[in-house]
Amino acid sequence: MSVNSPGKPSALACWLLAKMIDNNVLYSAVGDVEEGYNNVYNKYGRFAAYCWFWIQVILCLPKYAKNSTYWSMIMIKNYLKIAIRNIKRYRGYSFINIMGLAIGLTCTILIMLYIKYEFSYDQYHENKEYIYRVVMYQKGNMYRGTEWFNATPGALKPIVNDAIPEVLRSSRAKQESGIIIHDENIYRESDIRYVDSEFLEMFTYPLIIGDPQTALIEPFSLILTASMAEKYFHDADPMGKILKIGSRDFKITGVMKDVPENSHFTFDFLASFNSLYTTWGGREHVERWNSNNTWGMYILVSNGIDRYDLEKKLSELRKNHIETDSDYKDESIFKLQKLTEIHLHSRLNFDEANISDIRYIYLFSAIAFLIMMIACLNYMNLATARSVKRSKEVGIRKVVGAFRINLIKQFFGESILFVLFSLVISICTVYAVIPVFSSFIDRGIDFSMLNSPNMYLGILGTLVFVGIVSGSYPALYLSAFKPINIVRGIIKNGAGRSIGFRNSLVVIQFMISVILIVCSLVVYSQLEYIRKKNLGFNKEHIIYGITSGTIRKNFQPFKEELEKNPDIIDIYSLGDLPVTVGSNSYPKWEGKQEGEDFLCYNALVDYNFIEFFDCHLSAGRTFSPELTTDVEEAWLLNETAVKMIGWDDPIGKKFGFNWRNPNGKVIGVFKDFHNTSLHIEVEPMALCLVMPDTPRRIRPYYAVKIGNERINETLDYLEQKFKAHSPDYPFRYFFLDERVDNMYRSEQKLGEIFNYFTAIAIFISCLGLFGLVSFTAEQKTKEIGIRKVLGADIGSVVRLISREFLMLIIIANLISWPIAWYAMDKWLQNFAYHTNMEISLFLVSGGLVVLVAILTISYQSIKAALSDPVNSLRYE
Repeated sequence: MSVNSPGKPSALACWLLAKMIDNNVLYSAVGDVEEGYNNVYNKYGRFAAYCWFWIQVILCLPKYAKNSTYWSMIMIKNYLKIAIRNIKRYRGYSFINIMGLAIGLTCTILIMLYIKYEFSYDQYHENKEYIYRVVMYQKGNMYRGTEWFNATPGALKPIVNDAIPEVLRSSRAKQESGIIIHDENIYRESDIRYVDSEFLEMFTYPLIIGDPQTALIEPFSLILTASMAEKYFHDADPMGKILKIGSRDFKITGVMKDVPENSHFTFDFLASFNSLYTTWGGREHVERWNSNNTWGMYILVSNGIDRYDLEKKLSELRKNHIETDSDYKDESIFKLQKLTEIHLHSRLNFDEANISDIRYIYLFSAIAFLIMMIACLNYMNLATARSVKRSKEVGIRKVVGAFRINLIKQFFGESILFVLFSLVISICTVYAVIPVFSSFIDRGIDFSMLNSPNMYLGILGTLVFVGIVSGSYPALYLSAFKPINIVRGIIKNGAGRSIGFRNSLVVIQFMISVILIVCSLVVYSQLEYIRKKNLGFNKEHIIYGITSGTIRKNFQPFKEELEKNPDIIDIYSLGDLPVTVGSNSYPKWEGKQEGEDFLCYNALVDYNFIEFFDCHLSAGRTFSPELTTDVEEAWLLNETAVKMIGWDDPIGKKFGFNWRNPNGKVIGVFKDFHNTSLHIEVEPMALCLVMPDTPRRIRPYYAVKIGNERINETLDYLEQKFKAHSPDYPFRYFFLDERVDNMYRSEQKLGEIFNYFTAIAIFISCLGLFGLVSFTAEQKTKEIGIRKVLGADIGSVVRLISREFLMLIIIANLISWPIAWYAMDKWLQNFAYHTNMEISLFLVSGGLVVLVAILTISYQSIKAALSDPVNSLRYE
C-alpha cells in the first residue's frame, strides 16, 4: 500500500457509474474501478487519477445507452401488448373511453384552430410591432355606452410627422361607400377606403401593378384589389383606366393582392385621401381641430418608443391647437392601440374594424377545457371501477418482482395509448367537420392550419396533459395494491376508497353539464326577451332603403307611384329611422342653469315618423304639415329628455341646439323607444323635421310598410318604380326587423355555441355513466339473481342500480346551480334590460339532466333485471 492518501473519486462520477452498472455486479465492479483509481493516483497523482476515473465512466456510456434502449423497447413492446390485449378484452369500456377522449380532443383542436386564427389578425404586416391606431377618449361624451371613439381631427395628420419625431409615417383612413358606374353598369360598393399616400409604406399590401410610393399621391387616384380588377376589367389591363365613383372620375394607378381575411379592416378599393378635399368641402373643412373628428388614423413609430409618453405628446399637440369656446367641451385625450391588438381589444364608437372580443377566447378555452376534463374523468372513473378486474394482474406482477414505478409507467402508458388512438379519430373528425365549423363561426379556418409548429406543440401539450390527467389516479391507485390484500380478497367487493372518488367524478361531470345547460337556457331566455320586448316602435313588415340624389330632390312623384300599389300600406319619405338615430350634442332649453348639461340624441325626420313607426305620444301633438311653423321651430322630446330637464309640463317650452334653432318650441312628448341595442339604457332624444337647407345632416332613408302577403311581388314593384325614377342608382332594400336582430348577432351565435357544446358535454357524461352502470350491473349480478329468486320485481332491481347514480346527479344539480347563477348574472349585467333568471330555468336544467341520465341508466338496468336468475347465480 502506498503511504499516500488517495481520497475518493468525484461523487458525481461514482453516482453515474453506479447507475450504469448492473446491480448483480455493482459491488465488485465499483471495487475494481476504485482500485484502479488508487493505482493511478499513487503512480501519477490526483489529477491523472481523477481524469482516469471519468474516462472509465464515459467508456461505460455506450453500453449503458445500448442496454437501456434495448430493454426500454422490450418493456414498451410489452406494455403495448398488454394495453392492446385489454382493449380487445374490454371492447365496450375501451370504446367508451376512446370515443369520449376523441370527442374531447376534436373540440379542443377545433377551438385551438379558432384561437390561432383570432390571434393571427394583422400578423402579416412587416411593421406590425411599430404600427398603432390613434383613438380618442372623450370624457363625458357617453355615446352608445362608451366614451371611446375611433376618431381624430383631420388637422392632426399634416403636422404630426414634423411635430413628433418618433412618428415616422402616418395615414388617415376613412371608409366610404359609393356608386360605381362602368360600361353602363351600376354597382354599389361599400368597401372604399380613402387613405394618405404613406399608407402603402406603412402596411404590407403588395401591389401587383403600380408604384406604391406614387400611386396615391394625386387626387382621384384609385387602387383596386385583384378581385375587383377581375370584376370590372376581366383580363384587360386596368392601369390608367377610369372608374366613375359617384360623379367623380377616378384614375386607376395600381392593382394589389386581395386583403387577407385575417385583417382588422378590409377593403376593395384604396382611394387617394386628397380626393376628399374636393368632395368634403375643401381642405379647410377637412383639416380642422374643433370638429369633424371622423377620421381614423394610423402611425408608424420608431423602435423603442415609450407608448404612454407618445400618447401625452399627441394629446398636448391637440391641446395646443384646439380653439375652445363656451359651447365646446374639450376633455379629449389620445390613446394608442397596437395594430395586432385591435381585433380582440377594441370596443369603440365609429369602429370600422372587423373586431371580435378577447372574452370569447377565454370562453371557448374554458369550454374546451371543461369538455376535455369530462372525457378525462370518464377514463379515470371507468379505470378505477375496473380496478378489481386488474387486481390479480397487479398482484402477480408485484410477486414476480415488479416495482411500483414499473406499474405506474405501464398504466400511464396505457392512458397515453388510449389518447393516441383517440387523436387519430379526432384528426379524421376535424378534417371532416372543419368546413362546417369554419362556416359556423364565420372564419377562414382550414385543415392546413394544423401544419404549424405552434399547433404541433399545442396538440402535443394537450396529449401529455390528457394522458397524465386521465391516467394519474388509475396509475397511482392500481399500482398501490398490495399482493397480500389481493390474496385475502380485501379489495374484491368494492375497491374500497375508490368508490367515493368515482362518485365525486360523476358529480363533477354532471356539474359541468348542468352549468352548460343553465347557460344555454339563460342565453335563449334573454334572446326571447329581446325578440318579444316592446322596443317602442314597430319593426315588422317594414322595408327601408337609401334614396338616390334624384329621388331625394323630388320625392313626391316617386311616393305617388308607390301609393298606387294596394300592398303598400304606408310610406315614410325621408329622414332618420328609429335605429339610425345617432347624432348627439348638448341642447339648450328654457330655464337652463349654469352647470346643467347632458348629451341628447337628435334626428331629422319626416312628418309621419310617429304614426309610421307606431310610436306613442304621452303629451302634446306630433308634427303637422298644415302648420308651416313646425318645420323651423317644432321639437318632439322623449320622456327621458323631459325627465333630464326636470319639466313637469314641457309643452310650449323653448328647446333647441346650436345647429338648429336653439329657441325652438316643444310641441309633444313621445314614449321612449330603443334606438340602440338593449345593452344600453334609453337616452334623451329630440326629433325635428327635415329642412331643405340642411342636406348634409339628412339621413337619406325611405321606408314602406307592406302587408304580410305578396311580399315578393311588392318588392318587384318597388324595384321597378325605383329604377324608373332613378335609373343611375342601384336598388337595394333591407328589412327593419333584420336590422334590429343583427344588433344581437354575437348573442345569437353565443347561444348556438352553448347549445352544441352542451350537447357534447352531456353525451360524453352519459357515455361514462353508461359504462359505470354496466359495470355496476355486472358487479351485482349474483345479488340481482338472489333478489329475483326471492321475488323482487323489475322495478325494484332497476331502483337498486339507478338510485345511487340519480342521487349523485341530484347533488351535481344542487352544487352547479349557484355557480351557473353567478356566471349568468354577470353576463346579464351587460344588458341594461334583461330577463330574470327564474327558478324554472334551473328546474328545467336539472330535470333534463335527470331525464337523460334515466334513459342512459334504464337500458342496462332493465337488461340486468330481465336476465335469467339461473345464469346470474351461475355467474362467476
